[in-house]
Amino acid sequence: MTHVRDQISSSSMRSSTRINCSLFTEYKLVQENILLQNERITQLYVIQSEQNPYLWFGVLFVDSGIYRGAVIRFNMYIDDSYPQCPCPKIVFEPIPYHPLVNPMTGELDTKNAFPDWDSNSRKLFELLLFVKRVIRHADEYIVQVKELILQSSAKNKEDELAPRPTRNQVINRTSSTGNALSDDLINNDNDTLRSQGNVIDNTPSCSNIGTSDGLATRQHGMNQDECRLDENLNKSFTWLHHTMAFIETYENDKAEFVRRIQEFKEKCYEQLLDRPALCGDDRNALVFTPWDMEVHEPIRTCILTGRFTQSSLFAAYHKETDSVSFIPGHSNNY
Repeated sequence: MTHVRDQISSSSMRSSTRINCSLFTEYKLVQENILLQNERITQLYVIQSEQNPYLWFGVLFVDSGIYRGAVIRFNMYIDDSYPQCPCPKIVFEPIPYHPLVNPMTGELDTKNAFPDWDSNSRKLFELLLFVKRVIRHADEYIVQVKELILQSSAKNKEDELAPRPTRNQVINRTSSTGNALSDDLINNDNDTLRSQGNVIDNTPSCSNIGTSDGLATRQHGMNQDECRLDENLNKSFTWLHHTMAFIETYENDKAEFVRRIQEFKEKCYEQLLDRPALCGDDRNALVFTPWDMEVHEPIRTCILTGRFTQSSLFAAYHKETDSVSFIPGHSNNY
């Protein structure tokens, strides 16, 4: 409890530009952070934004699978209604070629993995473990997604063959039970109901700023024009078309599939040293710098010789150069 209180106290003394939240929310998010650290997820590093408690920066070092060797950045957006909120959104930058990632917005589809997200029973580290799995084992998800699509298609065919009730039948049925029939379920043409197909497009809408339907532009650094553009992109996109095209390429055009994966890995490498625009002057932003023998070699030696422990690593942030230095073996009294 003391550890949590200390973290909250220190966070309250940060930059005045920081987005505020209630003490209860801050406490819950600190708890989430502690659970995440205790989980010790390898190859994955996540840190909460200093200026926005609902924005977390992440990076994944991929050591296996089709994305092996890539260093993938992503952001986790938590709705400001937390903990009574939907599943946080994971957005990659650059955007990976993946069956569960929207190629226009970079958002990961989490609806099937966490259909009924509840922050009281679900924790952020579970979502981050899912992020790691879908990237490291993308080929397994290709098979699973294909099976889901086939099942969905079969169900749609059954629904199409089933007789549809007429307007009069539905009205009689609902009036006998005393329930009103919603007007938007009735087709204006003839006596048939509007077809209720399985909508696979799970992409968010930015029409409601700061709500679960969008990426909370007020908090996440997107202006209104960018939000409208993002919404238009989402409207023109469906998961079904994207996934089917991905599977088609994976199964029938290996050369093109490999080319797209390699293109994404090259983008990750090219943008690795760039400071993400969304981070601004956030001091918790994940920033990579070129290899510095004097700074990095001692750490590398400690790791390779097994002398690396969490308590023996001291990190210092240098504001004037916007860099972090690490001193192995430094006193842990700070």
